[in-house]
Amino acid sequence: MKKVQFVSLMTASLLTLRGIRYLYKKCFHHTMTSKAVEEVIKITSKKDAYTHPEAFERFLYEQSIENKKKYKLSHYMLSHVDETTFASQQLFVVRASKHPKYHIIYLHSGGFIQPISFYEWRFVDRLAKDLDACVYVPMYPLVPTATHEEAYDLLEKLYASIDRTLPLTIIGAGAGGALATGFCESLGSDLQPDRLILISPWLDLTMSRDGGQLEKIDPLLSSYGIKRLGTMWAGTKSLYAYKVSPYFGNYTCLSDVTLFGGTNELLYPDIVRFYRKLKAAHVNARLITGHHLIHNYPFLPIPEAKEAFEQIESTIKGSTRSERLNML
Repeated sequence: MKKVQFVSLMTASLLTLRGIRYLYKKCFHHTMTSKAVEEVIKITSKKDAYTHPEAFERFLYEQSIENKKKYKLSHYMLSHVDETTFASQQLFVVRASKHPKYHIIYLHSGGFIQPISFYEWRFVDRLAKDLDACVYVPMYPLVPTATHEEAYDLLEKLYASIDRTLPLTIIGAGAGGALATGFCESLGSDLQPDRLILISPWLDLTMSRDGGQLEKIDPLLSSYGIKRLGTMWAGTKSLYAYKVSPYFGNYTCLSDVTLFGGTNELLYPDIVRFYRKLKAAHVNARLITGHHLIHNYPFLPIPEAKEAFEQIESTIKGSTRSERLNML
């Protein structure tokens, strides 16, 4: 009898927990897991380094020393990884087989000052494995010793070297989203990749719009710090130059654009504005919004990231640019 009561109690508890999770998501439009992860990030993030001038200077000095060192991939990868030197920079080529079905260029986030994160490597690994893709991950030059010009030079050479007989996707996250978008704008209409996927892209480096409440809510980003980094990235160019801030570029040449953004991130309003500009210009574009989610949420260990990856996967598997043009 006691055993039956125990089983009944445990079953009721599980059902209650599932019910609570369901109601929470229904009411707040995000999962309890995502909220818990966000709270952990608030505690462990380096937002102070982006907010206070003295802390920013220390962060800049320390990171500049780190950036002089050769990057070492210390994370375990299920896919095969080749490290090589390309155009004087490190290039990692991640693939699951010798005969991939897709080519992907992945441009990492990090505010143009930090290298690729563990969560991004996990994302790249899964892309290669699940899609049987060859993923190119260039360690593009970072501030304060480099500007966007060196990164564009690297990307132009890498893009030209890739076999276009297979579908090609460019994915850019955060700062890498600015680089990816500006680069695609520089290509003109005829040389576009099959698709451009932007995850929490930093599109307007001027940071001229008031962050408002998002300045307080975002656990990672602050206008002061990222604008300082944006100015370094611009070098001698204006922050309004399209290769620096692609929001102001010739976006009408873009072919197929998918944007991801979280409503709790500082960059979200510009992501929405850019999406509206694309739609007004009749560019094939879609915006996937993570309600109450933060910067780069598709990389986090949360259920919403799984949904985002499935959307990215289906986008890459979609029709190629040449197939879409033939339909016209």
